[in-house]
Amino acid sequence: MNIFIELWRAVLKSLQLPLSVSQKFQLIFVLTKLAFLKIVAKNQTPARVKIFGFEIVNYNYRLLDYLIKEVFVGYEYKFSAKTSAPVIFDCGANIGMATIFFKWLYPEAIIYAFEPQTKTFEFLQQNIKNNNLSNVHSFNLALSDEEGTISFYESDSQNLMGSILEDRVVGMKIEVQTKRLSDFITQKIDLMKIDVEGAENLIIKDLVENRLLNKEKVDQIIMEYHHKIPKQKSSMGAFLKPFEDNNFEYQIRTDFHQLDTFQDMLIHFF
Repeated sequence: MNIFIELWRAVLKSLQLPLSVSQKFQLIFVLTKLAFLKIVAKNQTPARVKIFGFEIVNYNYRLLDYLIKEVFVGYEYKFSAKTSAPVIFDCGANIGMATIFFKWLYPEAIIYAFEPQTKTFEFLQQNIKNNNLSNVHSFNLALSDEEGTISFYESDSQNLMGSILEDRVVGMKIEVQTKRLSDFITQKIDLMKIDVEGAENLIIKDLVENRLLNKEKVDQIIMEYHHKIPKQKSSMGAFLKPFEDNNFEYQIRTDFHQLDTFQDMLIHFF
């Protein structure tokens, strides 16, 4: 798609967000700047941009633009907490764009950020340090249903994407450390954000086995559910059942263009 058509669509979405006039102006300015930087500085690395007082570093401007549109324009992780200092688990933190978004929403938030990919984790740590983010704890590991190691497929630095599923990523196979998410839960979680490129079933299995998938332990979950993964049978009904059994309601955001194609589905459990 033409860069400026993308920009125009993002601007229209930005104008509809529940932001102040000055915030909308800032966001549109950043989007316009990134559109030009993707052309004139497309090979520059690392790439930097400031948004709402936060400086964010990524491998290149294409990736920065993509993540800002997903998180700040898409507003996918907006939630209402019952406290000014919510406890948030960012599972699949990537470079920390969602972590920064949560800190923008709730400056006093306590955040645990998990990211297994080495290069991506370096950017995550850099973004935490550069913005002096307090009460943000980062962990360079994959979350699963058991502690140990797991095969992980890591794309090159032009993408910064990784997955435990070989079909999700074209790249190098490595071994990464795994831990159970349940081992980190010592208090009630206000929000659990999960975007782990196909490992969500293992995380939920761990929470179910340890009786942590309930409203007393986790208030809300925002999750990327990966549907129609190649070579896997559809199992969304079985995936949703433990949430329904434990009194979670949910909304689903998705679309598709043809049958038998992979879908990223955003599910907000509450």
